[in-house]
Amino acid sequence: MKTYQNILIILYILYFFTNALVFLPEAGFFSFQPFQTVLIFFVLATPVLLKTNKVNFILQHNPIFWWAIIYIVLSLLFYVFSSASQNNAFQQIKYNFLIFLTLLIGVILFEKKHIGMVQTLLIIAVLLGIILNFYEFFNPLSFSVNIGRAAGMYLNPNVSALALLVGLVFCIDRIGVKWRSFFIGLVGLAVIITFSRAGLLTFWMIIGLMYVYKKCNLLPLIISFTILLFLLLL
Repeated sequence: MKTYQNILIILYILYFFTNALVFLPEAGFFSFQPFQTVLIFFVLATPVLLKTNKVNFILQHNPIFWWAIIYIVLSLLFYVFSSASQNNAFQQIKYNFLIFLTLLIGVILFEKKHIGMVQTLLIIAVLLGIILNFYEFFNPLSFSVNIGRAAGMYLNPNVSALALLVGLVFCIDRIGVKWRSFFIGLVGLAVIITFSRAGLLTFWMIIGLMYVYKKCNLLPLIISFTILLFLLLL
């Protein structure tokens, strides 16, 4: 079961976090739609839930599960009393339920002992995102319809920027101090070529906090990206 669970974790990070879940069907590489894929993945994760007897633990000690429950209930209530058309309401509820299932799968699969493994996989996913962003920057419209803005498999430049930053925050402790500034700089460049102002502002805040908490020597990066942020906001 341990090997099976590890395989599912690898697939979860590399398929969900990279947005291959959405990109592959959109590009015609995969016939299953995201909702179908998530349902299949949930079925595959069910033996882990039953074998490891995690049901009681999740119900009693996992706040993410209960936040997800609250999220889906509030979403349902909102659309029951909203004036949105029946079709639009159904699509939005379906989308919200997709998010709920995705979170639930993560809750089922991840344990404290998997932190190092997940961080390593996030490093790989972030590097892939960086490479694809640079590829699209030099080959416009390879992935998205935003000319001059890189997005990679995330299809949306803003989503691409924020996804890379989320990955950076969660995996930075796994990277040796010697390489941290280089890795952070690569992420910063990949965020810049998305031309996402929100992404660049968030990146600036992240490296500022990392500098405060002495993750590594980031003063040159802070100065450089402060100038870039100022130029982009003009």
